[in-house]
Amino acid sequence: MNVVTKTVASYLTALGFVKKGGAWYSTNPKTVTVVTLTKFQYGNLYFFDVFAWFREVEDIAFPLPRKCHVRLRIDENMPANDRLFAEYLNLEREMPDDQRSELIVEKLNEHFVPLLEIFASTDKLREQWAVGEYVGYWFDRDAQLIFLEMH
Repeated sequence: MNVVTKTVASYLTALGFVKKGGAWYSTNPKTVTVVTLTKFQYGNLYFFDVFAWFREVEDIAFPLPRKCHVRLRIDENMPANDRLFAEYLNLEREMPDDQRSELIVEKLNEHFVPLLEIFASTDKLREQWAVGEYVGYWFDRDAQLIFLEMH
């Protein structure tokens, strides 16, 4: 394990996520929130993705991330002037491990923790979808149908 994978694993474990395979899972009354940390195939860059599975569609504990109803690459949802998170996940960018770890945790606290509340609620996800300000979000057909039925 390198500093990126160790930091993210420790962080998600502290938040109560459970690791299964290559993903981390947190079950809520309405959704299962799934997180993946994926290594870019051509270098030492990682991508932090967040997914939501709607339990009303099917109540499964460990949905495959690619099958989830909502997907978000977290750095695509950050303001343009705050895209340093991707740099911290890039092991080719030189910096001391302790500094990289602190910066990753800082950005996760700032951007990921607020997303947890949104991803735990179909109502809050619908709000994101309805206002059309869901930069970086991807909603599958099932999610859109559920959102249309909700109003």
